[in-house]
Amino acid sequence: MLEEVEVSTDHPRYEYVAVSYPWKPSEGEDESKGGYYLKSSSRPVKLRDILLDRIIHYVQYATHNRAGADKHIPFWIDQLSINQKHRREKYHAVQSMDLVYKYCTAAVGYLWVEIETQDQLDLLGRLLRGQIANESQQRPRLGKNVDGPTSEKVLQLLLRITDDPWWNSAWIFQEDYVSEEKMCLLIRHSAKLSKENAKREVGDLLGELVVNSADFRKHATLFCLAYRQRMAQDLRICKDCDGVLNKAGEYTIMHKYDRGAVGDRIRKAMSPTLFTALGSRRVEHTPDIPAISANCLQYPIRLYPSKIKMSRSSLSICILALYLINGEIIKNDEDNPGQLSQDIFRYLQDQTMSLDTRVDGWELRFMKHCRLSSVRLSDDGIVTKGMLWKVCKEIPPDELLPTGSPVNKDYSRKDLYQVGLDEYQRKRLGVLARWLRRLRYICLAEGLENFLRSEQPSYSSHDDWPSGFCMSMMAHQIVKAMDAGKPLQLGLLIRNNPKAYGSYQAIFVRNYREFHDPRKSFIFTSWSCTREYASEEFLTRNPAKYVSLEVVRGGQTSDGCQTLRTKRWVNGLCFFAGEQIRDFVFPWPQSLIK
Repeated sequence: MLEEVEVSTDHPRYEYVAVSYPWKPSEGEDESKGGYYLKSSSRPVKLRDILLDRIIHYVQYATHNRAGADKHIPFWIDQLSINQKHRREKYHAVQSMDLVYKYCTAAVGYLWVEIETQDQLDLLGRLLRGQIANESQQRPRLGKNVDGPTSEKVLQLLLRITDDPWWNSAWIFQEDYVSEEKMCLLIRHSAKLSKENAKREVGDLLGELVVNSADFRKHATLFCLAYRQRMAQDLRICKDCDGVLNKAGEYTIMHKYDRGAVGDRIRKAMSPTLFTALGSRRVEHTPDIPAISANCLQYPIRLYPSKIKMSRSSLSICILALYLINGEIIKNDEDNPGQLSQDIFRYLQDQTMSLDTRVDGWELRFMKHCRLSSVRLSDDGIVTKGMLWKVCKEIPPDELLPTGSPVNKDYSRKDLYQVGLDEYQRKRLGVLARWLRRLRYICLAEGLENFLRSEQPSYSSHDDWPSGFCMSMMAHQIVKAMDAGKPLQLGLLIRNNPKAYGSYQAIFVRNYREFHDPRKSFIFTSWSCTREYASEEFLTRNPAKYVSLEVVRGGQTSDGCQTLRTKRWVNGLCFFAGEQIRDFVFPWPQSLIK
């Protein structure tokens, strides 16, 4: 007998286990139903008995390990917790499914694949312990004692696990992605196998392996990258490794090792990669793809599935509209016209802006916030709010070189977020402030001095990207540029009249190779803090957004807005308290207006 449990996403402290499973039975799975009844109605549950058997068994196991035998944690499963016949309730559930998996106590993924041999189990344990492949500075490497036959066995094991239907669903991809480290995979194993040497990695639940999904994806990714590198001439092995990575790749690791040279922090945003991953997975109703994408990417602006059907718009147009209206940045300069083909995912990959990410280990989180603010789409292009700067003055590098040896320390997001700038960084910025004041850049010197006086840890449970943290990141980049002898440039704020300049209020970090004519260099910046707002149907959380782009000025639209063409990302520190933001237009790329 099962008791109905309704989980409100307004109360994230509510304890429950979220269940992730394929609705369609796997090949060979027992499809018998009717063995369980709902307590409230005494009607049989239309779910597979074997599914509920395994989930209840796991929840009892997880409850005992977490809270002791006397405490019972309910589980949330969509076919029971959502009224599938109530259209409005189902719509609300689809649009907020990410919250269910984000705020759960734990999540469990139901797989049907079975580990049949002791060798497979032992290899899985070794893989999860980091004995098969591990990280290094340049690229992942296979373990010292991992030979060719062992590598082939590991690859076949990973193919076996990722061939399970659980990995093929777009909805399940979202559930795994959003729940992050809380998702555990439930994998059957033969009763004759011993888990004695791998209890820490696979648990001790009778008949089941309990494998943390994040750990599995991490070590599977390290192995596939390392093995593919070693066997680069073997097309079959490369194809099989890519197959595993497409299903179970860990994006943080792939981003670190598999996208250009290590140390090169000029990266593409991850949003197109997520769209591509979802597009390659099975979904029963294609209008659900925009909703799933929005859940994964924390998009506050959604497309209504019913209106998508009524408008008869193609899925590609819907994805493009969702992408742009939520502030994602695409290249619109004349040197990158792009080609809009039938593959919208490839188009987004090609046209998305490269970003200069500089927070070690947190580049993906940084890029998720690199979006335009207050976007609306018009005939002229993408309309957004922000400020425009003219870069006019260069600070000679020799003026600000350190007197002693610079402190070569890698600062993580955690350092800057919880501690703020350290004593060395503050000292170096103090040198810069005094230099600015000596040359009578008073407004900029005062802005930097006030920042140093007020700069402090800015941790907040409500705002995961506060303005103080973002400014600390940019200040960190300025110190690194000063120590490396790179030039800094000062920016004048352009006011409503294109010829009306304010005082210098910004400092930008530039590389030598980027210099052309400083008098023709313009930078667009915008910032918006985390906001929550309520509509008649939803409480929406709009994450903080930050943009700093070098642009080319064009003409003006019919309503007097300045048009801008993208060039590149530029990091910098701006002080604009009390200044008025205004509308700018990024004209459509040529590929979208032909």
